[in-house]
This record gives sequence, structure tokens and C-alpha cells, in this order.
Amino acid sequence: MSGANKTSPSSEIFDLKRLPGSKYWANRYLVLAALGREPVRLSGVPENDDVAHLCDGLRALGHEVEQLGDDTVRVVPQFSPGKASEEPLVVDCGDSGTMARFMAAVAALGQQPVTLTGSPRLCSRPMRRLLEALHHLGAQVDADNGRLPVTIRGPLDGGEVELDASESSQFVSALLLVGAKMPRGLTLHRRGREVSSTYINMTVRALERAGVGVHVDGDRIQVAPGEISLPDTRLPVDATTASYFMMAGALGPRPTRLQGFVYEPTTHGESRFVDHLARMGVQVELSRDDVVVNPCSDLLPVHIDCADCPDVFQSLAVMAVFAAGKSRFTGLSALKHKESDRISDTAEELRKLGVDASFGDDWMSIVGGGPLRRAVLDSHGDHRMVMSLAQLAWRFADFSLSGSAAVRKSFPDYWERMAELGLPDTRTLTEKSS
Repeated sequence: MSGANKTSPSSEIFDLKRLPGSKYWANRYLVLAALGREPVRLSGVPENDDVAHLCDGLRALGHEVEQLGDDTVRVVPQFSPGKASEEPLVVDCGDSGTMARFMAAVAALGQQPVTLTGSPRLCSRPMRRLLEALHHLGAQVDADNGRLPVTIRGPLDGGEVELDASESSQFVSALLLVGAKMPRGLTLHRRGREVSSTYINMTVRALERAGVGVHVDGDRIQVAPGEISLPDTRLPVDATTASYFMMAGALGPRPTRLQGFVYEPTTHGESRFVDHLARMGVQVELSRDDVVVNPCSDLLPVHIDCADCPDVFQSLAVMAVFAAGKSRFTGLSALKHKESDRISDTAEELRKLGVDASFGDDWMSIVGGGPLRRAVLDSHGDHRMVMSLAQLAWRFADFSLSGSAAVRKSFPDYWERMAELGLPDTRTLTEKSS
């Protein structure tokens, strides 16, 4: 795989090891480990706020989740989570939409009521369609306007349910993860224009690894009732986190090699970032378990459908700032409901730099290659906004970035790891010293 690279690769490659494991796989495997019968060891588990909140939530339900080393977690499941009690457990999901959706389904398996809450932003994100599906499958659900906080009580019986997946693939994944624990199993009929469908493929793959009978037939997915038996598992490198290091290779002065990167576009669409870099003219060398990205001085504008790789949209938008011409990104509708409104908020920050960025409900266009101007940029409390905008500094460092601590959500060591590569630190002075 290669692009029309206009910069000769340096012989000095920055070798990147110890990259964080995938939080996407971690979320699924942690839930399946807790719903199984035997203890499970998971290696490569990333250390971040999202995963920490999920581990705390599983502990609140009675499961033992033990940190064995830097990236290894041992889960000892409680076979029948929940107790026959009227006093609800309160579980704080922080800012994690994935945890809120997955924990709603897990909570619906038990007889004790569980109240899920979270940050103000999380409490504004949609949950109604998932909650309606859980109610249809047998759960008692008490929510205001289909959002957190919500109190859920099981048990789920299972059976057939229709679910509109146009807002979030996490609704589908949440139900699939608990399908085997329902006495009648689950037959799920997907409706609407599905977003982030590769994440559903990832969930199906995780279920298969855990020995669950799952069958996909078009828009229908069947999960057979039965035991969950996840073996000890090592997680691959997080493909979205990897995108920031690939940007460093493309925009910075030295090639980067990412060890442990696995290209799996059918189960993690964000791994297609390497394809999109190649389309932008970047020379990319992909092998079975690593990737090398080389510097490129003349980036090309692109048209990309991001429906299957939404979490690298902001990375692509930043790359487009340096591509002479008009780039267009589509398939963005679900990004309005993330940690920020990743469509309008990203456009707002790029415009502060003087970038011509226009957008609609499902798209954004960026005219790149022009001069940039000094600006103070805002993270909008969004970890991916921070990590993508920071990469601008490889070629334009005359800006400051506030709200940089948002990286704790998925990659607490972001700034330290980027300093190793030589990325200029554009955090505000106050945040650098905190």
C-alpha cells in the first residue's frame, strides 16, 4: 500500500511500541468476561477513564475485576448478577456512551434495580431506542425523556425485537452482548440507516470468541441462549489511537512504525485510516502486525465516506487542512451525539484558524492548503478533538489548545507520548503546569 509521497522517507524511523490496546475490544470483552462462568484474563487493556468506569460499574454489580499488571485485568464473574432488593445500585458512567449503553443491558439481567447516571453531556445523549427495546424484552425501565439518569430492573426474558440503529450501533451491540443470558435468546431485527456497522461486526466476533451461538442474516441477528465462555485474550492496538501516531508520521519530520497494529477493516473501520492516508498521497507500508507511515509534503484532497470510521473523522479533517484543494467527508450524522457535536464544533475550531470549513447534518467540506492564523482553540470537552487538533502543531504551532485534560477519557498519556516524538506542546500555560 502506498501513496504518491513527495517527501523522501528518512532512514531514521521512530519505532513506536507499547501503544494502548483497543478500548473498543476491551469494552466488549470485559462485559462478556463478567457474564461468563469462569475467570478470564485480558491483556492489553488500556488505562483510561472509559475503561476504569466500566470496571467500576461491573464491580458495583458484584463482579471481581482485578488489575494484575500495567495492562492485564482478571475478571471473576458473579454468575447471577443482581439481588432481589428494592434499593437501587447507583452506577456512574462518567462520560462514556459505550458504557452507558452496555451497562443498561447488563443491568437489565438482574433483579435489583440499577440507576445509571453520568456527566451532563452523557445525560444529554440519546438512549430512548435502547431503553424501549430493553422494556420490550422484559425489563422495567424508569427514565425521563429517554435519557440518563435511568433506573433499570430485570430480568430480561428475550425473544424478538426491532431496533432502529440509525443513532448508534452501540444500541445493537448492547443487546447482542446479553442475548445469550436471556432464557429465550434474542432475535434482533435492525431498522433504519445503520451507522458504524463494523462495530456490530466486532461485537459478533467477540461473541463467537466467547462460544456464543450467533447468526447474522441480513438485518436479522440471532443469539442463542447458552453459556458464555471467553478464553484468556490479548487485545490488539487501538486503531483510533493509532491514527494520531500515523498523523505524526505523515505530518512530522520522521517516519513512524506502529508495532502491534492490526488491519481489520471489517471489524474495526477505523483501521481504514491507513487507506485514507494513502489516498491523500502518504506512503504507507502495511504488514501483518505493524505499519510504517512516511512524511508527505504535498497532501491530496479527498472525498471519504466516514460512516464506518467515524472516530477518525477529526483526524482526517486535520489532515485535510494541509491538503491543497477541497476535501469532503460524509456519513457523519452520528457524530452530533458524541462527547461534543463533532460536526459543528470541529468546523468552529478550524474556522478560528482561518480554514474554510462548511457542514450539514451529515457532511463537512474543508478547503485546505491555505495560510493559517493564530488562534485559541477549545476542546469542547472532547478527547478526540484534543488529540486531532494537537497534530496541527507539526506544521503550524501558533495556537493554544484549552481543555487538553479531556485525553484522560481514552489516552491519559497522550501528551507524554507525543512529546517523545517531538510534537510541539500547544496546551495553555495553565494546563501544562497542572
